[in-house]
Amino acid sequence: MVEDRTAVEALARGSGRIVITASGAGEPALETAEFGHGLLSFFLLNAFRGRDGLASGGRVALMDVFGYAMREVG
Repeated sequence: MVEDRTAVEALARGSGRIVITASGAGEPALETAEFGHGLLSFFLLNAFRGRDGLASGGRVALMDVFGYAMREVG
């Protein structure tokens, strides 16, 4: 299987945005009925909501979101 990253690369070309994908071609993106989302989406949403003490003054740092999701999904 060959991964076509054309669409993702086109999205990433703009400014002020970040593209996050759960998997590449040939890799599983796991979902569970228990969470109601894919695993990556579930933990990203938790992070953006400031769960586990990630929020400070009503804000969540982007790198903290990434670190949290990587720890939890991994």
